Amino acid sequence: MRPEPNLRPADPAQAKRQRWLVLTAFALGALTLLFLLLAQPALYLRMADGLRWRLGLPALAQIDYEQRLALAQQRGESQAGPCAVLLFGDSHLQGLPGSALGAEVSNFAIAGEPAERLAQRIVAYSSVKQSRHIVLLSGANDLVTGRSAAQTAASLSAVLAQIPATTTVSLLGLPPSTQPARPALNAALQALCTARPGCSFVSLEALGDGLGALSPELAATDGIHLSAAGYGRLAVAIQADLPKHAQCAHST
Repeated sequence: MRPEPNLRPADPAQAKRQRWLVLTAFALGALTLLFLLLAQPALYLRMADGLRWRLGLPALAQIDYEQRLALAQQRGESQAGPCAVLLFGDSHLQGLPGSALGAEVSNFAIAGEPAERLAQRIVAYSSVKQSRHIVLLSGANDLVTGRSAAQTAASLSAVLAQIPATTTVSLLGLPPSTQPARPALNAALQALCTARPGCSFVSLEALGDGLGALSPELAATDGIHLSAAGYGRLAVAIQADLPKHAQCAHST
């Protein structure tokens, strides 16, 4: 039989030194990372957002952007009179100049915001209680994060519930895109509008290429957002609905 090697008992002092070295190296690495993150907060945000994305949570940078913009909007919203048309939604509406509608407009849309968070934000706007007409276009960002058409429609139903019954609403369907749940969501939004008095569903299918995407001449370079020509067509679609519900905005 092969003899077993002699196993000398470990030197307690040496084992203690090794543990100390490991702990010291770990502490130095942690401090180095901390100093790096403090010196470059953008790097921290990228790392944190990467982790939050894997956990299905919204990016910190996006939440910060939404909160800052919402506060800025609320500081000036007292200037929105009862004849103002209020816009709430995501980037599709945020980039629309109010002057393109030929009416008094207060644009409270925020790029990247899902309908789920819009339902929480809209309650902070006192102008919603006095406005005669509101335009809504939201839901695409919910689908991007994996929410279903039914869940997104429920969020938009919660948004509508915050709007007085006497206020008329233009509820816009999602513009053409390759999101599989988009047709189902648009159908659900149309049903929501049908069930609410004073709500008009505005389809944006005319902005598409017939194959499920935006027409190339109406799309920005990313193929998702609208180009200048696309915003012109969006304004026309909204304008066509305004005279039915917002004569106040067109009065002289």
